[in-house]
Amino acid sequence: MKLKNLISEKQLTYLWKGKYGSIAHLPKYPYEAFHEPDTVMIFPIKQNGEIGIRKELCPAYLIKDTNEEDRLFYTVITGKVENNENLLHTAYRELREETGIKIKDAKILFEKKQIPVCKSMSMRNTLFILFLKEYETESPTGDGSVYEEKSESIWVTINELKQIINDNDNIDHLLLLCYYLLKDLDLFKK
Repeated sequence: MKLKNLISEKQLTYLWKGKYGSIAHLPKYPYEAFHEPDTVMIFPIKQNGEIGIRKELCPAYLIKDTNEEDRLFYTVITGKVENNENLLHTAYRELREETGIKIKDAKILFEKKQIPVCKSMSMRNTLFILFLKEYETESPTGDGSVYEEKSESIWVTINELKQIINDNDNIDHLLLLCYYLLKDLDLFKK
């Protein structure tokens, strides 16, 4: 599903352009917004019930976090949609880059496309909860960035995920919201 832009790039006034996003002014409104590419979030679940999450260096979070310079945050596996690629392809690519999982067969347990992330940015995010039926494992390649080199993917049970959320202040809302989607899946009800 591709969304039609109501405001063209030509109509935006850019106040600043960066490598990962820009600050744009909407012509009709007295409002600035962070303008960046769309992304996918992936919550993979192995047959043994383990869930893939990230311990990731998130530079934006460090702006307000004074605890330590290279603090890792618990979050979900995410990645940028590149060159209008298929959203599921993006999810599979990002899963392979960040965990080393090369999917041969998976079942989509939940999919929600093009969700606006928050009212101060243009990014839309597509969420996939994937049950991994068959896959190969290789070394994760990452995207080559310094912060991804310091990050890692980990596999946890639903109870371990609950404990991470309850016991840590270095979790983000992506992980928190996805946990509440996951915990009610039939897969985890016992």
